Amino acid sequence: MINKSILGIILFLILCSSPRIAYADNSPNTGNIAQWQTLTEQQKEEYRQRLKEFKSLPLVKREEILKRYEYFKKLSPEQKQRIRRNWDRFKTMTPKERRKMLENLEQWKKLTPEEKLRIERNYSNWVKLTPQQQEHARKEHENIK
Repeated sequence: MINKSILGIILFLILCSSPRIAYADNSPNTGNIAQWQTLTEQQKEEYRQRLKEFKSLPLVKREEILKRYEYFKKLSPEQKQRIRRNWDRFKTMTPKERRKMLENLEQWKKLTPEEKLRIERNYSNWVKLTPQQQEHARKEHENIK
């Protein structure tokens, strides 16, 4: 399961403009000076804390995070926006809801490509149904159980 702190670091990197966040003195690299200067002191301090946390991770974890960041950079603006909305939603979840969502994510990872495709197709068909059709399908499903 992904640690909440690690998830926060990944998403923080995603929201930043570059994985080369800062020099050893925690000042931004020259490519990000203009962006750095627009931040509030509170944002800069959060940035420094996240960087410190990132640097304290084992090398393997840092490489994993940067790999995910590189993947994110290649996504379309729409895909990035969807991820940001989902992160905002995740932040408002209760600890129990977060735990359940992360458990579901772990289960998803264990599925075969065929199982994932079947679920995606079913979901795609589900969202096309009217609310009445969805309710009818729920009742039918309950009757089968």
